[in-house]
Amino acid sequence: MTIDEGGAPPSRPRILVVDDEPHIRGLITRALAAAGYLIEDASDGLAGLEKALTSDYQLVILDLVMPVTDGRQVLSRLRKERPEQPILILSCLSDVTTKVGCLDSGAQDYLTKPFSLDELLARVRVQLRGEHHGSEHQADDVLRAGHLVLDLGRMQADTGIGPVPLTRLEVRCSGN
Repeated sequence: MTIDEGGAPPSRPRILVVDDEPHIRGLITRALAAAGYLIEDASDGLAGLEKALTSDYQLVILDLVMPVTDGRQVLSRLRKERPEQPILILSCLSDVTTKVGCLDSGAQDYLTKPFSLDELLARVRVQLRGEHHGSEHQADDVLRAGHLVLDLGRMQADTGIGPVPLTRLEVRCSGN
């Protein structure tokens, strides 16, 4: 399902919501659409992974506990195949080990259920704030140290043998 009231311009950020609970998924998609985002959703991990691998999203909101393919498997596959894809985990699992594991595996943020819609919207805004798009890429987004070139706009590093994709977390840790 795509929510697009009145043929939105292409500059509106696209968000994929992957959650198996219809009530939660509906609540999130309505809130995000009301905030002006283009929303697609999926009711299980496999469907969400397929969408995330075949379309471009500025953010994926991902539940962990789902049938068919769980969110950890989706996170792992997305990190391998689309390392630049921002992912916000939204899960009922609140233990520190799970949170740290997901963040260390490449998720940009982790929010536990139950959650406040205001907090979710604020975290979405934070994730989308740093987006760089083709023509907006600037030379001062490139840092150089010896043979190392860190391109923050393209989220990649190069030591002279070819670019290596970086996650948002790795780019954030670069000091920006």
